[in-house]
Amino acid sequence: MSTWPIPLSEEGTMKLTQNSQIRCFAHILNLVMKTILRSLGASSHKEACDFLDDVAKRSWKTIKAPTSPIAKLRLLVLWIARSPQRIQKWDNRPGCTKAIHYDVDTRWNSTFAMIERAEECRLQLEDTVNDEPDIEALRLTPEDWRQLSDIKKILVPFNEYTE
Repeated sequence: MSTWPIPLSEEGTMKLTQNSQIRCFAHILNLVMKTILRSLGASSHKEACDFLDDVAKRSWKTIKAPTSPIAKLRLLVLWIARSPQRIQKWDNRPGCTKAIHYDVDTRWNSTFAMIERAEECRLQLEDTVNDEPDIEALRLTPEDWRQLSDIKKILVPFNEYTE
């Protein structure tokens, strides 16, 4: 069985046979998708945590919130998850049956899962922002929700390939 290196034809091009393998396709796909998400202003988990730490030291009034809907969603989900009281309040919201798991930097499709779950819990997220005036900067507008829906549609096939 030929695995690596992939055999070359006489012309020097890759010759894929039934027994050939392209290693690390999922890893390459992960890198590509993370680059695409970064270009959409998604930021990273670390950047979101640093942002929330900065807010805790100063105040929301002195901080400029991101404009990317993915970054705002990540911050909102992390803000809820960083406090046992906010988690409990989330769990007690009417119609709320699921937590929104924040995404992690090592798996791009966790961002896809976060967006998918957020769409299911849109009303609860809107209620959370309504109940907490300090986080008004994280309010997702109708345009933000439309963009998140469009991004999710683009990510669906890549999520299927990764799975």
